[in-house]
Amino acid sequence: MRVSGRLSVALLILVVYTSLTFPVHAAPAWNVQVVDDRAGLAGGLCLALDSTGTAHMAYVNSENGSYFIPGSGYVRSPQYIIYTRLGEEPEVVDRWNQPANGLSGQVSSLALDSNDTPHIVYSIYSFTESNYSAPNVYVLRYATLPGANWSIQRVDQGTGGSLALDSAGNPHIAYMILRHSPGPFVDGTVMYATSNQPLRTVPLEFLLLMFALVLLIGLLIALDYYRERRFAIKAINQR
Repeated sequence: MRVSGRLSVALLILVVYTSLTFPVHAAPAWNVQVVDDRAGLAGGLCLALDSTGTAHMAYVNSENGSYFIPGSGYVRSPQYIIYTRLGEEPEVVDRWNQPANGLSGQVSSLALDSNDTPHIVYSIYSFTESNYSAPNVYVLRYATLPGANWSIQRVDQGTGGSLALDSAGNPHIAYMILRHSPGPFVDGTVMYATSNQPLRTVPLEFLLLMFALVLLIGLLIALDYYRERRFAIKAINQR
């Protein structure tokens, strides 16, 4: 009995120790939210978290149907690059008309810089741009929001872009040439592009300072003109 009692105590201690050392984790409870309930997600969905842990998303939204444009033939309804910060209304970054026989645009990458400014790389399938006489090509674009309005730049003809920002906020993009023929590169060629001149907005304080300086210069010119007029009138009256 004494051995059995000691064994029971040892087993009890072992069970308590094991339960404290190796806790069993319950399955996490997922918090599911609706971001955009409009139908038409066409291609690509990217996610990034800002400095507060808030989610930012970018994706392609497409309307259904097609219509005829003289000189261009039938095209599908417009496609849109959509950007949203969780809890805010989604906004349109870019818009284009997709060829009726074309493929969907793709959001390839989304990154946030140290100021939580969004940078998006995406591709559109276009028949309006053809540097190398290709009838329909993927065009890689880069968009950022340096102020109140989106600024969009053409990078190259290509798709599948992967974006990274360096410590200065400069964009670096790796992508692939696709439907580029005829041209200097074959389909599948891996490319790299970067820009060391990120788009920036002029600070409001600087604009106000410039406005004050212009106003001051204008005031000094007006005072000088008024003084010369007074001297001229005084000289005429003394004659």
